[in-house]
Amino acid sequence: MTYHSHGGDSGGWGYLIALLIVLAIFTAYIIFRCCVVICRTLWRYGKSARWLWISVAVFVISVVASIFLGIYVEQVYSELCLIGFAQLFCCCKYVEAKYNQFLLPEEDSLTQKVLHTSWWADYNA
Repeated sequence: MTYHSHGGDSGGWGYLIALLIVLAIFTAYIIFRCCVVICRTLWRYGKSARWLWISVAVFVISVVASIFLGIYVEQVYSELCLIGFAQLFCCCKYVEAKYNQFLLPEEDSLTQKVLHTSWWADYNA
């Protein structure tokens, strides 16, 4: 009796499932890092950046709209929450770049700004 093996294609499915698992883990990591940036920005600059809260409101409205439109109209509208999340993340990155102290020039004293030299440099000469 001869047996025919039909399991030759099972290796291809295994690679596809492994690829999907890796992509799911990568996507979860990216979403987690975006949530960390959003929470950190809201914590640091929530009181000083009003448009940040406007962006949060737009995100909440997009989530609610995507739920209602996804249920009652079509599933295509469920992608509105992804657009809202992306705009919230972009707004948070903008606020971080705007309020970041790293890119600002160094603070010089008033005498160095006026004289363009330190006050003791010409004293001993």
